[in-house]
Amino acid sequence: MVASSGSTDFRNGIAPQSSLNGADSSGGSHSRRPSHLSIDSNSANSAFLHTLNTQLQIAANSQYNGRQRQQQEDSVSENDFPLSLGIDRAALIAPDFNTDEFLSARRHLPLEELKSQLTSHMKELKTELIELINSDYADFINLSTNLNGVDRMMEDLRKPLDRMKNDAITVRTNLQSVIDSLEQKLQYRAEIREKKASLQLLLNISESVGKVEALLQISGSSDASAGLRDGNESISVAKRLERVAIEYNQMQYLVSKGANLPFVTNIDWRLVRIKETMNENLSTVLRECILPAHHPDGDTSANKDVLSQCLRTYALIDQTTEAEKVISEELLTPFFNTSITRSALMDQSRTLNTNTERASQSPLTTIYNHVLQFIENRCGILISITQKELKGTNFDIPVNCIWGTTTQAILKNIPQILTPGIPDDFHRNYMDTMQFVSKIEELCGSRRSLARLRSQANYQTFMRRWQLPAYFQLRFRDISQSVEDALQLSIDASQRSPNSDVHLPASLAIIQAIERCWSPNVFIYGISYSFWKFTLQLMTRYSIWISTNLTKELDPPRERGAQSRSPSPSPGSSANLRSQQGRSAAPASSGASSLRPPGSAPSQTSLEETMLQQFSMMVHDIDHVVARIQAIFDQEIRPRVSPTIVDDPTFLESFDHNLQAIRRDVPTVQRKITDLLLKNCVKALTHLKELTPRNFAPSGGPPKEPSGFVPQILAPLSGYLSGSGSALKSEARDAWALVVIVATTQQYNTILAERLKDTSRSEEQNNKLKAAGAKTKAVSALSSWAPILPNAFSSAGSSETETNMSIYDKMRLQCVLDVKCYKSELTKFNIQPDTLQPFLELEANIQPYEHLLSAVGHN
Repeated sequence: MVASSGSTDFRNGIAPQSSLNGADSSGGSHSRRPSHLSIDSNSANSAFLHTLNTQLQIAANSQYNGRQRQQQEDSVSENDFPLSLGIDRAALIAPDFNTDEFLSARRHLPLEELKSQLTSHMKELKTELIELINSDYADFINLSTNLNGVDRMMEDLRKPLDRMKNDAITVRTNLQSVIDSLEQKLQYRAEIREKKASLQLLLNISESVGKVEALLQISGSSDASAGLRDGNESISVAKRLERVAIEYNQMQYLVSKGANLPFVTNIDWRLVRIKETMNENLSTVLRECILPAHHPDGDTSANKDVLSQCLRTYALIDQTTEAEKVISEELLTPFFNTSITRSALMDQSRTLNTNTERASQSPLTTIYNHVLQFIENRCGILISITQKELKGTNFDIPVNCIWGTTTQAILKNIPQILTPGIPDDFHRNYMDTMQFVSKIEELCGSRRSLARLRSQANYQTFMRRWQLPAYFQLRFRDISQSVEDALQLSIDASQRSPNSDVHLPASLAIIQAIERCWSPNVFIYGISYSFWKFTLQLMTRYSIWISTNLTKELDPPRERGAQSRSPSPSPGSSANLRSQQGRSAAPASSGASSLRPPGSAPSQTSLEETMLQQFSMMVHDIDHVVARIQAIFDQEIRPRVSPTIVDDPTFLESFDHNLQAIRRDVPTVQRKITDLLLKNCVKALTHLKELTPRNFAPSGGPPKEPSGFVPQILAPLSGYLSGSGSALKSEARDAWALVVIVATTQQYNTILAERLKDTSRSEEQNNKLKAAGAKTKAVSALSSWAPILPNAFSSAGSSETETNMSIYDKMRLQCVLDVKCYKSELTKFNIQPDTLQPFLELEANIQPYEHLLSAVGHN
């Protein structure tokens, strides 16, 4: 916007003349009159350029915002024509503007069009610039006019301000001189006060030292202790000690304040004499109170008040260490050096060997009991006074006196108890010593005292002197050697121990080894982690031994047995069976007779029986070992391990994993046992394969009894359950018997179905042949016909049904009788045949032929 008086604007670059004249008249003779204004003029001042740049920035931002709105409105059209890119003013003035990127984004435009866009943009900028200048030009021109007269006003204000500055400097100088004078006087006064205080302190020190020397009677060469215990004085020794302690503390306080004074340095020899005399007098009183020479009966309660006052005096002067030193050197050390000795340990051993009544108590325990009795009698009053009356002081008799002196005597006089050469003796010595340590720890009056005891360097050193890792290595070697010796024994030679619930020596050795690890005579809590690790190793070793024996020792006999089979037929061969069944005069032998089933030689049978026995023993031992280890874990291991470890899931998971590893091979053993039993049971079914209609004579009677091999089918299973399998759990026996019976019945069903089909095919072929032969015989019979009279002496009339039964029906009847007998055999194993699916399938094969039972009188 331009001024209202002018009609010409700045679009042509020339300012209106009326505006220039107005500015010239108001500014006076000092203002310049520019003939014209131009954008590129070199006479523009810095203020004008700054204002111009600001206005250009505002215009650019407003133009950018307008273009943004315009771009949003025209987004549809721009999307339709993506090649028509405009000039973005904000992108041109951005700090990160890049010319190459700008040109590459428009490389699809011709140069003339790009030049046209840039020229148009430049014209727009010039137009906006002229508009900005015109809008604020009047204010810019009036800026210099409004600043006229400011220099004159500043000059008028400078003179009074200079006068005020000079006055302030003068006042400050005078005040600083006064402050310096006062500081000098105050410093002098402080020095005088310090010298006076030092003089007063010297007087107090001199007076206090003299008073203490007077109380201790050491001013001259007199005997201090005699003066302290003068019987003519009305004040008792205890009261005198307390008064001396108070004065001594006061003297110590004053001396500490004037430690740097020359006077204190000069009387240092007097202070040392006072301290030595004080300690000597207190030590003398304390020694008289605690030494047994002054109390022949051992009762120190009569001097309890004096002892309490003496100990309190030590606490007042902060010399508890000196009191504990006197107690250790004068009371404890002489007794311990005479009681805890090698000779005393050997004498006690000889005494225990001759006295059977005290044989349960070890020599070391006797020494420890003697020491504890002495502590109770001689040190009990000291402990009681320090923990009750002097509670809160630095006294700690169990920690600072008893423990250090005792362990020093043990390590010095009887160090042989710490060597693990003989594990049993080491364990007994360690347990007795730890019990003694527990008794000493019980003397500590607070948790703080107990923590201080356990943090003592001599406590930790004493505990480290016990060579627990070496002891564990000895136990590990002993126990593992016995286990390995048992694992090397052959299973064939295994015999059940009379007092054991297991059969195999390896199983008994594993149980005994784990029990021994956690027995009170072997276990030590300090290395419980080692015994736990050893227990897991024993469990793993046993599981590996089971797997190894299953694959290496129990499988080869099967191969060796196969080589020893006899090629000759057994007495129960098919030839004998056919010859016996062919006898028509003997009904009992018309069916399958009770013969030995075809199978292996006696050596093979013996091997299989041995294998079944070994397998059964392994399963029995695995179940018992697992149950016993679980009981040991619940009863022995859990109570002996730290509760934080017992509650750790990893602890229980590791135990369960190793326990399950022992039972990992039980299914394999079960499969081997059932396979062997099934093999022996199926052997009897070979008679059924050899049973054919030819085994029955056409003129003979029908079979009336089941075959002899039927009771022998499940005989191996029955013999196993009553023999080597009797040691198994009833659940395992029933489950394994069911597996064998099901598999045997399925085999029986398969063979029987095949035999019945063969019989039907043979019968059908035979009937066809008979039909063809009957036609031929009928033709010849018509030519030579003669009546046939019945035989009056023949018995065919009474057994017409039996005689007319074909050999095929006899075969079927025999199968029906066999299945009925097999059903009765199943009931001996507490099995309901009607609920057993394989037997129902077996029975379904003979159901069409059950009507043949009426021929022999069976219902």
